[in-house]
Amino acid sequence: MPGGRVTTAVYLLTSSALLAAGCSHAGDGATRPATAALSAPQEAAPGNRCQSTDLRITLADQHDAGGGQIRQKIDLTYTGTRSCIVAGFPGVDLLGATTELDIAPDGSVTVRAADPNHQWSLSRQTADYAPVTLAPQATAHFVLTYLPGDPGADPKTMARGLSVHDILVTAPDDTEHAKIAWNVTVLLQDEATHPGTYVGPVLPGA
Repeated sequence: MPGGRVTTAVYLLTSSALLAAGCSHAGDGATRPATAALSAPQEAAPGNRCQSTDLRITLADQHDAGGGQIRQKIDLTYTGTRSCIVAGFPGVDLLGATTELDIAPDGSVTVRAADPNHQWSLSRQTADYAPVTLAPQATAHFVLTYLPGDPGADPKTMARGLSVHDILVTAPDDTEHAKIAWNVTVLLQDEATHPGTYVGPVLPGA
């Protein structure tokens, strides 16, 4: 089963008016993880939301979620000087290359590149969440659950695959995003009602 290579992501900031960082969206999954606020030496001021510009975003560990899915943990380390609050779901888009099949009259199949920079905005998991308070240098995380595709096993699977090269991550209630490298192949379900790839809420701790 393919998985992402665990690396420290390079953090690049760009402005995006196209990415939503909403917190009420719901996608697939029924897990309801427990959440709690991180303790902090200094109370966060009301409305002091953590911004993407103050978060160092890195890939952490991953493990088999069962049912063919994999869970990739992504850490959010706060680099600001005053405590802030993060609550809800990050906006996550996958950027990658898609493929299509050309089927000849004799039945032979040729796989060709279709879109080298396809963008897929992921759904949110159905899950409860609570605000997380981050002190300077504290870390929270969220989990990206994905259904991998195998481009070498079956041409039909390859046609639906997205060979991801980057993730765009937007903090809740923010419009800035970070781009981090991620090299995996995901089953492309961007038109599915209940896709097997989705994002969970921000949780305390690394």
